[in-house]
Amino acid sequence: GHYTCEVLWEGDHIPGSPFDFNILDPSRCRVSGLPRVSGLAHIGEVVNFAVFFEKAGEGSPEVTVTLPGEEEVTTLDPTPISVTESSYGYQPSVLGHTSISVRFAGYDVPGSPFKLQVIDPSQFGIVGLNLKGKYVLVCELVSFGIQGKSPGDEKLAVAAHGPSADLTVDVTEKGDGSFVASFVPIEPGCYEVFVECAGTHVTGSPFTVYVADPSKCQLLGDLPTTLQVGVDNEFVVKTRGAGGGELTALLNGLKEDPCLDCSIEDQGLDTYAVTLTGKKVGEASVEIQWAGFCIPQSPFKLSICDASKCKAFGQALMSKKGKAGEAITFTVVTFHAGKGKLNVNPTGPSAQYNVDIKETKPSTYEVTFTPWEVGEHKVEVLWGSAHIPKSPFPISIENPMETNICNATGSGLKRAIATQPAKFSIVSSEIGLLEKNALKVSVIGVQSAAEVVINDNNNGSYTVQYVAPTPGAYVASVAFYDRQIPGSPYKINVVPGPDATKCRAYGPALHPNSLHIAGSPLEFYVDTSEGGYGHLRVYVQGPHDYHP
Repeated sequence: GHYTCEVLWEGDHIPGSPFDFNILDPSRCRVSGLPRVSGLAHIGEVVNFAVFFEKAGEGSPEVTVTLPGEEEVTTLDPTPISVTESSYGYQPSVLGHTSISVRFAGYDVPGSPFKLQVIDPSQFGIVGLNLKGKYVLVCELVSFGIQGKSPGDEKLAVAAHGPSADLTVDVTEKGDGSFVASFVPIEPGCYEVFVECAGTHVTGSPFTVYVADPSKCQLLGDLPTTLQVGVDNEFVVKTRGAGGGELTALLNGLKEDPCLDCSIEDQGLDTYAVTLTGKKVGEASVEIQWAGFCIPQSPFKLSICDASKCKAFGQALMSKKGKAGEAITFTVVTFHAGKGKLNVNPTGPSAQYNVDIKETKPSTYEVTFTPWEVGEHKVEVLWGSAHIPKSPFPISIENPMETNICNATGSGLKRAIATQPAKFSIVSSEIGLLEKNALKVSVIGVQSAAEVVINDNNNGSYTVQYVAPTPGAYVASVAFYDRQIPGSPYKINVVPGPDATKCRAYGPALHPNSLHIAGSPLEFYVDTSEGGYGHLRVYVQGPHDYHP
């Protein structure tokens, strides 16, 4: 469908933005009537099939036929059934292996090219072979029987054609006039097996053996070790080079499990999205299979936990208050929450703290940390990477009111953006410093000085805001009773403000003549070297969604 991509620098479109894309997805096409169940067709017999392309985007399919031993293709004309559906008919006139290709936007649709063997029925046939819906593991023996008796002195000719080489097929004659044939596939892919007598295929010949190599599968993304009840976790499996097959999952050895749900979505181009969803607390072994065989990194085990069952309590969490320099301790209990890992992340206005976590008894933890920064803090408490109830917990850290203390903190003491407000805080053991003219702040650059505003919060803390007019190096001076506080003067780097008009987007994805296929990455570059300091955001608008 139609997509638009917005590229913004500090909220403003860069030149050329938004960019338009028309996305096609050949994997959404569906063919009815091919492949044939037997893979065979009698000479002169009409082969009918239909192509559905409603969900593939704007375009139409192209159907071609390649005859045995020929490189030239014949294009089949469609019989339109509707705007998004066409039917086709092909009457074979040549014996042998025929290929029917169905392509959309120049790419094969799922299953294409379709193999069709055109034969004249004979009295000979293949027995003891049942590969329908099954796959063979690479290097695994494939065997089948051939029943019948050669007319005169004619001998059987058996061949196996692999993806890149022909294989030797061992044929042994039994005493009753029948034969046993076998071969070992050495690479994944489709193997066409031909059995002929007097130059004519026997019944059932040729047939296809689908060989898979699950060791070629790649699992992308971090495998979960814990999973929250009701929360989805997604990873990707790439199967390129693994041969034909189907991606499936076993949960604790079964297709379904009471603790866990698993869904697999074929995204085309040998890419599958696997989504795991926890249903209740427990443990599970997840086995991802390709063509019925385990892929690398599988099986893996995970715990399903429920952070909503956890509780945290302590004096500081209840009062929402603490003092700088004094340890804060609280307790977390995880009864009935499953197996998980406890993580605690306390943060202040500009500080993060080390945390000590001890399991004092089963499912009970004691947490301790010491704040040193005055101001509003939050304490995140997570069980299995999910917040427990009421997390993050707010805690206001107050000054312990030690005598003659004055400190400054905040990002505005290190960097700022020209023409934009920057801030930092000053904390003192004494209130009313502005009325006493005991607190003085200046921010001075090489060419100019910044305008400074000090707000008294009436609790011993002060908020300083300044605006530097031009980029460059500045120095902030904080004086407490005409004496520089610890760390003063501070060196500040003022960088240019953002200018989206000086950014540039380029690359293959933005070329006006590019053809974009669903499931394939679209790559382009954004040069912000001349755009000043800012944050890059890219938004993509598709037919049904809007993603940053």
